This record gives sequence, C-alpha cells and structure tokens, in this order.
Amino acid sequence: MLNVILGRNGTNKTEFIYSKIKEDVLNNEDVIFIVPEQNSFVSEYKLLELLGEENIGKVSCLSFTRLAYEIERICGNNDLPTLSNGAKAVLMKKAINNCEDKLTIYKNSVKHLSFINSVIDICDEMTGCEATPKIVESVADEIEKKSLKSKLYDISAIMKEYNSLIENKYFDTALELSRLYEKLVNLNFFKDKTVYIDGFFTFGAFEFKIVELIIKQSKNITVTFLCDKNSENDGNFFFLVDDALCKVKNFAEKNNCKCNEITLTENKYYFNDEIYFLEKNISKKKPSVFENKKIENITVFEASTVYDECDFVAREIHKLLRTKNLCAKEIAVVTRDAEKYSSAVISSFEKYEIPYYFDERHSIFVQPLVVFIDYLFRIINYSFRLDDVISFIKSGVFDLTQSEVSEFENYAVIWNINGKKWYDDFINHPDGFKDKMTDYDKKRLEKLNEIRKKVILPVLKFKNDSKNCSAEKICKNLYQLIIDLRIKDVLKKKAIFFENNNMSALAKEQEAVWNLVMQILSEIYTVLGDEKVSVKEFSEYFSLMIQNCELGTLPEGVDNIQFGEINRIRLNNPKVVFSIGMNEGDFPKNTEIESIITASERKFLSKSFLNYGVEITGINEYLSAYERMYLYTAVSSAKEKVFLSYHSFSDDEKKEPCDYINKIKNIFPSIKVLKQSLVNEFEYIETKSSAFEYMCSKWNENTVVEETLKQYFSNETEFSDKYHSVVLQNNNDDIKIQNSNIATKLFGETMRLSASRIEDYYNCPFKYFCKFGIGAYPLIPAEYNAMQTGLIVHYIMENILKQFGKNGFVNSNLSELMNFTDKYLKKYIKEEMGIDENLSSKLLYDISRLKWLLMTLFKQLRVEFSQSEFIPMGFEVEVNENADVEAPVFKTEFGSIILRGSIDRVDVFEKDGVNYIRVIDYKTGSKDFELSDIISGLNLQMFIYLFAACNDKNYIENSLPAGVLYLPSGVSVVSSERHNEKDLEKTRQGKYKMKGMLIDDESVLRAMESDLGDKFIPVKDKKGVLSGNIASLEEIGRLEKKINSLIVDMGNSLCKGKISQNPVGKYDLSHTACDFCDYLPVCSNRKVIEPRIPFEAKIKFDDALELLKEDNKNA
Repeated sequence: MLNVILGRNGTNKTEFIYSKIKEDVLNNEDVIFIVPEQNSFVSEYKLLELLGEENIGKVSCLSFTRLAYEIERICGNNDLPTLSNGAKAVLMKKAINNCEDKLTIYKNSVKHLSFINSVIDICDEMTGCEATPKIVESVADEIEKKSLKSKLYDISAIMKEYNSLIENKYFDTALELSRLYEKLVNLNFFKDKTVYIDGFFTFGAFEFKIVELIIKQSKNITVTFLCDKNSENDGNFFFLVDDALCKVKNFAEKNNCKCNEITLTENKYYFNDEIYFLEKNISKKKPSVFENKKIENITVFEASTVYDECDFVAREIHKLLRTKNLCAKEIAVVTRDAEKYSSAVISSFEKYEIPYYFDERHSIFVQPLVVFIDYLFRIINYSFRLDDVISFIKSGVFDLTQSEVSEFENYAVIWNINGKKWYDDFINHPDGFKDKMTDYDKKRLEKLNEIRKKVILPVLKFKNDSKNCSAEKICKNLYQLIIDLRIKDVLKKKAIFFENNNMSALAKEQEAVWNLVMQILSEIYTVLGDEKVSVKEFSEYFSLMIQNCELGTLPEGVDNIQFGEINRIRLNNPKVVFSIGMNEGDFPKNTEIESIITASERKFLSKSFLNYGVEITGINEYLSAYERMYLYTAVSSAKEKVFLSYHSFSDDEKKEPCDYINKIKNIFPSIKVLKQSLVNEFEYIETKSSAFEYMCSKWNENTVVEETLKQYFSNETEFSDKYHSVVLQNNNDDIKIQNSNIATKLFGETMRLSASRIEDYYNCPFKYFCKFGIGAYPLIPAEYNAMQTGLIVHYIMENILKQFGKNGFVNSNLSELMNFTDKYLKKYIKEEMGIDENLSSKLLYDISRLKWLLMTLFKQLRVEFSQSEFIPMGFEVEVNENADVEAPVFKTEFGSIILRGSIDRVDVFEKDGVNYIRVIDYKTGSKDFELSDIISGLNLQMFIYLFAACNDKNYIENSLPAGVLYLPSGVSVVSSERHNEKDLEKTRQGKYKMKGMLIDDESVLRAMESDLGDKFIPVKDKKGVLSGNIASLEEIGRLEKKINSLIVDMGNSLCKGKISQNPVGKYDLSHTACDFCDYLPVCSNRKVIEPRIPFEAKIKFDDALELLKEDNKNA
C-alpha cells in the first residue's frame, strides 16, 4: 500500500512519520526510513531518542547513497575501484584530449581546465536522467539548430570516450543510483518491509525508479509531500512537489497498488499566529491580510551593506541569547549565497561573540604542501621565474626562519635572479652595487648560497629526473622529493604548534592535507600509470585533482548557531531563523542555470529527449520551483521568530529587496521595516568589541554615549593599545617616541651622518625614522638607472680630470677623451657594479647613450675651463674624520653630530693671498636652485661641504667661500623646431649653464666667467651692475649660521623623539615628499597628513637673503 502524507510546514509530517515508525517497530515490522543525505544524522539522533538503544537497530535509517552502500554490502562489493572526483576529472581530461579531433564547437575549449568541470557536470546530468551517448546523438540528429546540434554531438563524443576509458576499469559514482536500481530489480530487497520516505521536495530520475520499485516490492510505503489539497490559490508555487506527488501516484496506479492519502492541516509547530499566517499566505497568489496591528515575531530589516546586515543579525542573536533563554543551536542563519556572506558573517559573529558552525568547504590551494607542489610545477613550466621561486620558498614547508626567507628574497629581487641564474652560486654583494664586500657580507652570501642549494638543487634534480618519463615515475619522483625535504616533519611541527595554541582545527588540517596529497599521487599513479606525460601535463592533471578536493569542517561544540545555504543546510526545528540577503535576483536566485547547455536550450530539447523517455532538468520552470521551495523553507521553518533582511548597496550599486519582501509587507500592512539609520545607538553596545567599533565610528560626535565609551575604554587594559591608536589617529597628533632615552639610544648621542641625511630629515621626519631609525630600507634593484647614471658620471669626470688636469683636458681631443672614457666605464662596470661580462642589450644601449652624454658634457667643460681662472684642486674629496676635509662637528643637547660625505669637485682661485673655494656638484637631474630650500633644510649638502672645506685650515690655508655650483650632467633635449644651427647651440649651452649661489665679488666672479655673460654661471653684468644669485661674505656667513642651527635642531628633535609625519611640500601643493615615498603605506593609519609648507609663495633669491637677515637678528 502507498500512503501519501500531505501537509505544509508546521503540520508535523515528520513527527507523524516518527510515530508510525514507533508503532511498526513495536509491532516487530521490518522498517526502512529514507531521508536526504544532509538529514541522516539528525534523523538517526531523533530515532534514538524515540526508540531507545534497545530498538534503534530495528530501523534502517538511510539516504539513497547509503542504501547503495547497504546493497553493496549484501550483494558483495564491486570489484572495480571507485573514482574520486579528482580521478574522474583526470580521466575526463583524457577523454576530451582523445576525441579533440572529433569536436567542433568545443574544439578551442579543451585546454581550459574550467571546461573539464563543466563537461563533468553535463555528463553526470545526462547519466543521472538516463540519457546515454546514443540518445544524445539521436536527439542531435533530429534538431536543426546548428550550434545546439554541434554541442550535442560534442557531448555525445566525449561521453562515449569517457565511458570507454572507465569500462571494466573504474566505477563512477554518477552511476551509483543506476547500479543500485539494477541490483534492486533482481534482489527483491524491499519484500515484506515497511518503508518511510521523508524530507524530499522531489526525486531524481533513478530515485523515482527506486521509489516505483519500492511501491512494487514493499509491504507498505509512506511518502511525505510538502503540499496540501487546498492549494488552488497557490498557483504553481508547489509545482515541484505537486509534480513529484503526481508521478508517485501514477506509479501506484500503474502497479495496482492501493493509494491512501492523508492530509495534515493542524498547526502543531508554530508558537504564534504571525509565523503561522505567514506560512499559510506566502505561497498564495492572492494572500490574506493579517489584521492584528502589532507584529512582534516577524522583523524586516533594510541594511546599507552586507556587513551592516550581518552586524544586525549578530546583534539580534546576542540579544536573544542574553534575554530569551534560547540556546545557540535553536537559531539558524540562512542565505542563498554563502560565499558572498561568509566573511561578513564570521566577522560579525566574532565581534558579537556568537558561537557558530559554518558548513563550508575549504579550498586546499592555500595549504603549505599544496602551495609547494603548485609552485614546484610553475618553476619548471615557466623556467624559474623570480616570483615563482620566491612563492615556492615561502610555501611554508622549508625549515627556514622568516629572516632567512626575507634575506633570500631581497637578494633575488636586488639582482633580478631569473631563469638559469638560479643554477649558479650567488656571487654579488647582498646589498646591490657596492665596491667592497666585508667578511660579514661574505658570510651572508655563503648563507644565501646554502639556502639556494637547499631550495633549487632538489628542484633541478626533480626536473631532470622527470623528463620524458611516465606519470607513475613523476609520482615517485615527487613523493621522493617530499620525503627528501622532510616536509612531513615540518607539517608535524606546524600541527603541534597549532595544537598548543588552541587551534586544533588547523592542527587536524595538516594531517588531512598530507593524506589528500598522498591519495592524489596514488590515484594519478593508478589512472595514468605508465602513460608518458610531460611535467606540464602532469601538473595540469595534479591541478585538476586539487580543484576537485575540499576540506570540510567539524563543529567544535554542540551549541552553535547554524549558518549555511538554504539548499544545503539541515534546519532542525529552529525557534528562530534569520534569512539574509533577500535581494532581487539573490534570494530567490535568478533561475538561469550555469551549464554548457542553457535553460532555454533545455526547454527546446525537452520534447526531443522525452521521446526517448528522458526528462532533462534545468528548465527554468523547475529552477524557479526549486527557488520558491527554498524561499518557503527559509521563511516558514522557525517556531517563534523570523528575521528577514536585505541590503541597499553592493559594490556601490543600488540593490532592491526581492518581491517576496514586498509581498510580506502586503500580508502584514502594520509591519515596519527597520532601517539602518533608525537603529538605536544602544543597540551597538552589545559586546565590548561592538561597543569599541561604535565608539570609533562616532568619535567626533561628542554625545553622552560616545564620551562614556571613551572613558570606559581609556581604562580598559584589553583595549589600551587599540584605544591609543584610535586617539592618535583621530586627534591627528604627531607621532612621537615618548621616552627620550629610547630615542637617544635609537639615533645615538653621537650621530655620524652623511650630509644628505639632513635633507632626508627635513623632507619628512617620519621617513627618516623609518629609513635610518629602524632600518626599513627600501629594496633597490641592482640595475642601471638614474642613480647609476649619476654615479658613473661622477666616477668618469673624477678620473678624466685627474688624468688630464685642467690644461690637458682643455687641449685634449675628443677621440682621446673617448678612449679613456671607455677604459673607466669598463673598470666601473666590473669593479663597482660587479658585472664582468655578458652585458645585456639594455645595458649596452644605456652605455652608448651615456658616452654621448659625456662627450657633450666634455665639450661644454672645455669651453668653460678655457676661460676660467679657477683650478680644479680635488675630485671626490672625502669629508670625514681624519680625511681630506675634516668632518664638521655640531654640538647638541644630547651629544654631537658629525657629518661626512664626498665633494664631486673643489676648485680654487687665488687672489691677493686669499684662496677662494667653490664646490661643484654634478647633477643628472634638472632641479632649479632656490635659496629658500636651503633655509627650509633642503639641499644643504653642498653648502655644508663648502663651509667644511673653508673651515679646515689643513686642507687649504687662508680660504674664503666663493660659492656652490651645480653642473648639469644629464641628458639635455633641445627642440629643433624653428631654430637655426646657431640658435640651437645657444639653447644647448643654456641647458648646461651651472646653477647655484656665488660670492658678490666681481673679480672672483670674472675668474669664473670673464665676460659675465650668463653663459656658465648664474651671474650677469648689466652695464656694470651685477645681477644673479650672488651674496656678500656677511650674507654667506648668515647662511652658514642658519645651516648650523638646522643641523643642531635636527639632532635635538630626534633625541626628543620628534618623528612627525609632516612631509615638506611646495607652496602651490604641486608636490610633497609623499609623492614618491617608499613608506607611504606605513602612514595609512594617519587620518590627515598635513604637509609642512615653509613658504606660502615662491621666494626670490634677494627676498631669501632678507629672510636670513631677519632670522639672524632674532636668533
């Protein structure tokens, strides 16, 4: 007999079934209870409670899958090995490759791994609805649409090839139910048994056939259906269930089986009228209206964003757990898109201290062993790319410290180690272009080579051993590599660490991943065997296997909130349900199926397939019916309270609530949608974490609540560091090292600094702290760049002028200069850059360009030297303790500053027993000289050197400062448009005119440029009146005092811990020191970074001299 139990949610169909099962068990009936797979655990638990240990063995609680296992146990196991998802993907890839020549529409898709999974889905679907390759091909023959015809031919060809690969070799679980059905036909398994089926909306093709078989064989069969007879007003809402009911009844009629129909209508589930009314009317085309004006158990919430929505859910749950005497396991949170909501839900639940269990699957792509194998293959397949090797060493399976990994990465980045460079020992300086390698540097290099050998040599061995060999040989090689590197020991250490730090789930993952990888290697070994494959092909197969593996999670407690997708989660009679993400197109989902055969194509094909007895799925009507059932389940499963929420914006796009939200508002006219903007501020103070976040968001509002929270958290030890950071950010206070003793230890009582560091400090004190205080130096690749251009120009100019002297240089010919330039270039590249041979094409081009630059510069210098009375006296003059020029010392409150450096060139002119000194700086850039910069602490370097040279009586006796000049030595581009040759030469010479500041002494100035025609120096004689960047000795003295005070102020400020984020900026804010700063990400905690603008407008040279005069008066 067939018993069909009809009833909507809340009519206790399942409880009715349990009561009948108990009766049958007590009457010694042989009972089988069939439920969906996700319901099996809960159903067994309830049966145990109902029947007790003594009777639980009298009921077989099975899903269709577990029924298949049971039949296998009775009939004997299948001799063929069962394919895992990964092994199946590998064989499907082989099948696709084997029939590639037969394919038409999918011919260009065979190389894409994602296509393989799409093919698996469609082949499984066809198998599940009894569509054989022959049927698919026959349908293709009948239809006229060319593209669809080609699709079906391709699918049929792939299915045939796949079936031939697995025939008599492997068992595909997609055939599990068909094989189950075949065995049940001959077994008469259900004879004299009483069968109950509960919890299904509908059944698959073979499940329907098994249900029909049960009707034929069993003594009694009882099936529940989620519908009732009085559903005329429901339209096709319950179409899915109605269709299944109709088929089951037809089976009974076909097999002359009496059908008994029982309809349950009484509410035995809901605790209040509101949810009961909602359940009754949500399915109706013309729902009734709830008259009661007070709605207490249904809440609709409109959030701004997904995160706001999840915060609302977490707040409400926390209140329920705190005030309603509920257990966490009595509350469920459901969505239609767990991937979209998972991170937001987890974040909110942790903030509001909600215990939860999320039934999700973790990708194993992030696991150390899998990352190791992935990048092992990438290294080999893409010829040892730098990024791949670095990711490989960072995989977490090498027994290396973080500092060792960082040092290794730094070297690789600095020297751009790519390709075959990894094969050979590292020989260059660990810090890039350096002229000398200390013993310490040599030890560092030795350690780096040890790491290189530890990491690279095993990869090279694996690569060589795996050439032109079989898949099984590559499996063995990979396993041996893993064993040789002792990776299992490293994973064990990780597991112990996680276990000792209360992260047992992560500890268990290590062993689970190891077992998964070993299983994958075993399956590839079995499936591919002695088939010859390249390492690239093997890596594709391995990647396929990994894509089809997941790590499940186990709940770490029994009292957790259930969270998951409504189509996967098993709702165990919850008292409260939160349905989140109820936006248009999201919940219910848009019904377009993601498949290589679209929903419209399926509808077109349905009649053709039906002619062969095949009912294909995925048609929009069926998809929509499923979505309605998921929606119905979400809103009608709670006993006490229902919360429905949606969000207004996602990725800056406006989002609308789904139609069912509007329908619910019509059913309950008095319901008020709770909006984000109307939430009472006390709602946010459910936990310390949520209260702290709320305090941060309202920091500047100064309400009573806000001030109370500030006072509370300022004294809360647990939040002291966070609170201090928030105060610092919101008050925009300057960062400061509070303890001056620590600051002094960090920077030193005696600071030995290069003169250029003064400018670094005044550019931005915080940048100085990052770079020189804590040593966070940016990585500079060892490559030819603008900095190298400047260094090479300095080097060659120094050596050429030393070689020839002033007069020899003026009288030399260009070919002779070129020969010496070549000589010094080769020497620099070998000794300073560490490159002996095999110059890259780019470097060869850069060198030729540099030679042209130098020749142009030599021409200019020869002209300038020929008319100048200043004589070059020193090149690369060292400024340091006991050096060419004695280092200047500046006393501070905490100690002293000793400045060192190197002067590109020192020129001297002797007049009346006085030696006038000018310092020359070769500049490859094009920056203008502004005296106001010097006053602001910028570009001090050359003036510090000038005053140091003049003040050191042991360097040049009886000397006075003649000035500072910056000689342009970079590439100068001159436009030739509308210019004759003479004009072009004049323009070119103008580009090489020196900039700077000089002494206001005509005889000294004429010694630099005899006619003072503004060709070589920034001074011009206008009818006997000198103009330009000139200053008297007194004014130069004031500048020296200003520079000295800036240096002392810097030393004092550093030792007082003043490291504020105040980058210097131009008066027009056209740029600041932040523009190209390496440390900009470090400053992201700063609410507002206020640049230091020394002057509100551009300051002319003479005005800057007046400012110095005023400053000197006030000092």
